[in-house]
Amino acid sequence: ISKTMSFDPSIEIIILKLNKTKKIDNILHIGACLGEEISFYQRLNPKKIYWFEPNPKLLSKLNENVSGQSFESLVFPYAVSNKKGKAEFNIIEDTNKTNPGCSSLHNLKIHAELYQDITKVDTCTVETINIDEFLNEKNLETKFDLVSLDTQGHDFEILSSSKIIFNAKAIVIETAEVELYEGQKTDVEIDSYLESKGYYKNYYHKFHHVWGDSLYLKKD
Repeated sequence: ISKTMSFDPSIEIIILKLNKTKKIDNILHIGACLGEEISFYQRLNPKKIYWFEPNPKLLSKLNENVSGQSFESLVFPYAVSNKKGKAEFNIIEDTNKTNPGCSSLHNLKIHAELYQDITKVDTCTVETINIDEFLNEKNLETKFDLVSLDTQGHDFEILSSSKIIFNAKAIVIETAEVELYEGQKTDVEIDSYLESKGYYKNYYHKFHHVWGDSLYLKKD
């Protein structure tokens, strides 16, 4: 699933408001696609953004879109998962090649029924990392105020193998009510896991009748 845009405006308004009282300095964006959110992130006046995107077809355009900022904006060409290794990555596109954001470590499931023009066009081997291990090993930033996950069905594997993500004041996750991809955890499971980590779902924007963006805020 992909939206060739940033977050829903309502989510942006909530995050901008949060930024006034609890400054968002560092942003972690996992599943960066082409970095469409950069124009929104600029409004937060951050110090650092780390973008993670494994799709080799998107990397040069992503770098072009997010580089040259007044703050540190770094692209890392890895698939964030639960552990370091290698994995088969499915390159999934629509017939017009205009929807690059559907590629995933998972195979298509209900997604393929909902969007019949979307198919797997290729696979490639990508390097996977555990986000905590990677940032610690490389002596990179580990405290993020805002985390965005858009990994096409792989979010639970990332969340359940990370501690640093849960330092964030706000987490945005593209969630689904059904298994759009094989093995994907549904929004009910994601909601309940985030709740166990001290977050509540503040806002949900439906882009489609079975999926959308969920904004979770840390309970005070």
